[in-house]
Amino acid sequence: AESYAGGVVGHCEKGSVSFVDSNETSLTINAYGNITGNIGAGGYYGYYENASDASFDLTDATIDCTVDGSNIGGLFGELVANADITVENAAIIATGLKTDDTTSNFGGIAGTYKATDLSYALDIDSVSTTLTNDGDVTNYGGAVGSLTDNYPSYIKSNDFTNTVTNCGNATVFGGLIGTAANTYSLIDCGSITLNTNNSQLTGGGII
Repeated sequence: AESYAGGVVGHCEKGSVSFVDSNETSLTINAYGNITGNIGAGGYYGYYENASDASFDLTDATIDCTVDGSNIGGLFGELVANADITVENAAIIATGLKTDDTTSNFGGIAGTYKATDLSYALDIDSVSTTLTNDGDVTNYGGAVGSLTDNYPSYIKSNDFTNTVTNCGNATVFGGLIGTAANTYSLIDCGSITLNTNNSQLTGGGII
């Protein structure tokens, strides 16, 4: 059976989450077990699709998780934009697993990203990701593992840092985006820092 798993929500299609006694900026996700969804798994959402502009300000949040599935990310397994999405002021730590033989996508923010219109931006500002690949992940990206084929995307990034641990076994590597093949996407990249001591990485500093 197809499944999604998230540290807060497994599957959210054009919905929203409200915090009663706290707020999103101080969210704590520290999963001692694996967050496992065979289609998508994320530290926050396994699948997230917005209906209107959405902003995730994670200034004081703690995101430290292990995710297992085909599309896995520090925040989102699969991310679909029907309007602008902003992720800002976040420090994300994630370990990616792959326990089956399927193609897999691993990203610090999202395993896969799809925009239903090029005018919708994924805006990444002041975000750091520290990622470990403990499985043979196919597409690895510091922010997004893979952009969905035939869906052009607009991604803006500034002050982004990706620290890589044990990701040399990824088939495709990108410091920001793992693969953008067949998407005709626009990547507007400001300051980016890539930290790695793994000389076996094959790919690019951005894509």
